[in-house]
Amino acid sequence: MKELKINSLVFDKQNKRKGKLLSFGRDMGKTAAVEFITSYNEETKERTTKVEQVETKYLTPYRKPKPKKYNPNEMYWMVKEFHEAFNHPVSEKPIKLDVARVVDRYKWILEEIDEFKEAQTLVDQVDALIDTLYLTIGTLVEMGVKPYTPFKIVQNANMSKLFPDGKPRYKDDGKIMKPDTFISPEPLLEKEISRQGK
Repeated sequence: MKELKINSLVFDKQNKRKGKLLSFGRDMGKTAAVEFITSYNEETKERTTKVEQVETKYLTPYRKPKPKKYNPNEMYWMVKEFHEAFNHPVSEKPIKLDVARVVDRYKWILEEIDEFKEAQTLVDQVDALIDTLYLTIGTLVEMGVKPYTPFKIVQNANMSKLFPDGKPRYKDDGKIMKPDTFISPEPLLEKEISRQGK
């Protein structure tokens, strides 16, 4: 009760709701009068409230929930949930797919890329690309490789293709030239995949 203050927001743990603490009862503070919002009109911004007596043992100071921390592998976990729900393969540690499974995944990804190529609308293009992404992440789920850190490794490698003056150079055929400072991603990918396997 020491933390509870008049006119502060409190959380009623018993009924899972928040309200405003108006006063303590004359029963040595065992109860408190709390104003709860019972309805709210979004258009008029008007609210209806009700004051109720609540045992203070059920009240705690209301603390705004912390924003959900961003999970960089969130899409991986979502696709993994799909695989588990539909009995598709899932690996908990990095594994190399066998040839037959590679052919299957390749075929399905290629179908979505073909859909992207043939798409007539923006929605169709986005749908095909998301399906391609979903299948690609699904392949990583089957391989047991979480993509965020490998993606960062490849991103850093790609950005290291800039020359020391911060500008790109191109070959005659339009391909990007690699400076001497280029960082090859393979050794770092191998290290990261090994780390994920522990």
